[in-house]
Amino acid sequence: MLFRYEAYSRHAGIVRGRVEAQDRAEAHALVLQQGYKPLKIAPARRLPPMEDLFPSLFTVPTPDLVRLARQLATMLASGGSLLRVLALLQREARNPLLRRTLSAIAKTLDQGGSLSTALAQHPQVFSPLFVSVVRAGEHTGRLAPALEHMADMLEREHQARQKVVRALTYPALITGLSALTLGVLVTVALPPLLKVFDQMGASLPLATRLILGLVTGAREHFLPLFLGA
Repeated sequence: MLFRYEAYSRHAGIVRGRVEAQDRAEAHALVLQQGYKPLKIAPARRLPPMEDLFPSLFTVPTPDLVRLARQLATMLASGGSLLRVLALLQREARNPLLRRTLSAIAKTLDQGGSLSTALAQHPQVFSPLFVSVVRAGEHTGRLAPALEHMADMLEREHQARQKVVRALTYPALITGLSALTLGVLVTVALPPLLKVFDQMGASLPLATRLILGLVTGAREHFLPLFLGA
């Protein structure tokens, strides 16, 4: 736990700082060890990590989960200790959320919990299916094959998702360009034409009137539409 303190020293005067301690008494002792006389010690407010504040913005990519499952399966099949394997994977992990998650999993295992129980405590990283497959592997004594099977499932799912994204990219690009073209026509090309129609006393085509009505309504009610969207 983090404590902030205000202390006095004959040479430095009033000093302020922070110490990491289990309780206030330990923090008081740590401040004394630094040669200061504590005047005030209170728990320091620490903002939670950004991963906890905005979990949807911080995720572990599927390829990282696939790599994690395969490495776990390979090392466990080779006879490696689960805690030692997790410590090794934690040091090699580049994703901050995955590194913190592996550290928390190792602590749960060190306290006597099972791997599936530790994974279930991190639903933002491991899906219920992942946890179920690991739990089944633990009950059957075939944890390494279960992890390998989970890696294959995640990889197939990721490949299918990538195919869908590639298939939808071109239509989405065409739709966006069409909307951009329509916006340019309505805002740049149509105003001069409207003046011509007014001078001629002619009525606008129905399709043109509909488009102008939509654009005018969207322009006049932009804020409510934006907030609603």
